[in-house]
Amino acid sequence: MHPTQLKCDCAAPTLGECFQNRYPQLPARAVTELFAAGDVLSAAGQVCAFTDPVSRRDEGVWFYRPIADEGAAVPPIRILGRGNGWLVADKPAGISTMPRGKYVFRSLTVQLRRVENNDQIVAAHRLDRMTAGVVLLTNDPQMRGLYQTMFDRREVHKTYRMVTGAQTKYADGQWHEINQPLSKTAGEPFVRVGEHPAASPALTRFKVVKGPWESVVGPVMEVEAEPLTGRMHQLRAHLASVGAPIVGDPLYGGLAAPEYGNDPQAPSTMPLQLLAASLRYIDPQTKEKQCFYSRFQNLLTAD
Repeated sequence: MHPTQLKCDCAAPTLGECFQNRYPQLPARAVTELFAAGDVLSAAGQVCAFTDPVSRRDEGVWFYRPIADEGAAVPPIRILGRGNGWLVADKPAGISTMPRGKYVFRSLTVQLRRVENNDQIVAAHRLDRMTAGVVLLTNDPQMRGLYQTMFDRREVHKTYRMVTGAQTKYADGQWHEINQPLSKTAGEPFVRVGEHPAASPALTRFKVVKGPWESVVGPVMEVEAEPLTGRMHQLRAHLASVGAPIVGDPLYGGLAAPEYGNDPQAPSTMPLQLLAASLRYIDPQTKEKQCFYSRFQNLLTAD
């Protein structure tokens, strides 16, 4: 694992307190032990102490980030395919795509770096922590830009399956479009649908492929959707905006999901019924068509 750089630009008087402010999820003892072991270094390679004033280390310090207990073990990661400089994995629900916040060990990239013994693995795009399904990653820095920019150029075709609250007016087997901009306000865990000075264009097409039917959580339907743009929470927010929130979604009012206040990690009585079902693209190196399908069977069924 690569060392992490901490920019000591907070108001705390000492490096140790700066660490505690930046990583509140780490036990105080873990931070103390990190300094005591001599694992915090200045840019010049000098060992730093917990009580060193921040003013002496304002160029930043380097350390190997300790990992706090993150709960249940991560299930084995299924590899769906690989090529020169890339691999495709089937991400389980409940782990993040990339290490961030309190989810470091419970992230797809960290798990694959350990299994593959390769610290160069980086995701070319991301799925929400609660979403399972297909993810493309690179394992060679020289190939990283080649595959990441495919998403910017919209050369990757992504299909999602989900179970939503029932809306019979859409159950006609036809494709429908939601063309509504999305915006994110700092400090809020959700995105807003509609015009806003900071909004970005967002386009989703979807169709009902099964239902409606009466499930254990109420009337639902199965939907296939394609995000034609790649905004945060796009499918979750767009489907909710037309009265069909995804089942188990605590952020956007899905069935079987409790009110969560402002907590984006609030538990749901049912896992989010959203699956990144397939990923298709033309390999920029070989020009061969690549197509991968998730093997997870985690959606409600009418049977």
